[in-house]
Amino acid sequence: MKRIVGLIPILALFALTLVSCQSGGDPASSGQARIVATVEPVRLVAAELLGPEVEIPVLLPPGVSPHAYDPLPSAVMAASEATQILAIHEDVDGWVARIGTANVWWLTPEGEDPHGWLDPLHVRNALPRLAETLCQVLPEDCPAIRERQARFTAELEEFVPAGVERLSGTRLVPSGIYLSAFSARFGVREETPIAPTEGVEPSPGDVARSIETARDAGLVVAQTGFPELAAQEVARASGARLVRIDPIGSSRPVEGYLALIDAIIGLIAP
Repeated sequence: MKRIVGLIPILALFALTLVSCQSGGDPASSGQARIVATVEPVRLVAAELLGPEVEIPVLLPPGVSPHAYDPLPSAVMAASEATQILAIHEDVDGWVARIGTANVWWLTPEGEDPHGWLDPLHVRNALPRLAETLCQVLPEDCPAIRERQARFTAELEEFVPAGVERLSGTRLVPSGIYLSAFSARFGVREETPIAPTEGVEPSPGDVARSIETARDAGLVVAQTGFPELAAQEVARASGARLVRIDPIGSSRPVEGYLALIDAIIGLIAP
């Protein structure tokens, strides 16, 4: 049975609180730590360090954009009862800081590319900070967390060269700015996005420019769960191939972080 690190029923929480008060134990070391993630990618990364026996609830419902999310009461409750919140970037899921009282660990610090979770080496560089945070919350699990960190680090470093080879020569026109970190890491030639400004619909001029570029690139990439009429028009008018990717990983379950990245590569690769 999975050890649940998340929302605990009120009666159980009350009972555990009494035990903690009587014993003077640390909630984290007494099995009361509650870790939640804002979105699926950060949950996948944390799961690599915590192991399959730990369940990490995700606040963002499937198929919803994290940028425009208005947290549901259930998400507010889960965040308010969390011991530790794991999030992506203040420009992506910054809403969590307004609803949770627990410490928020950010995968990508402020000032860096908000979409860094799509770069496996960016994730690798964040693992020491994540491991330190998880060790503070679950000190009894720290040796296992450190062991998994080392193993996952090696897997990330091994994955990238193969991905670069698979994407060699790829040129694409994305519907938005979300692929920048991915393209830079894997050597993809990314043209100006159809919608070059986050949250702003593309102008007729943006669409016309993208049609011309897509004729040469041959590939248009849209994001699942986001408006794609402009991407459809660019692909239709240019004759380019249109693919839909899910960088948030919310449309269908994946088995791990690298499976999420591998699925994107599989759709984009020539």
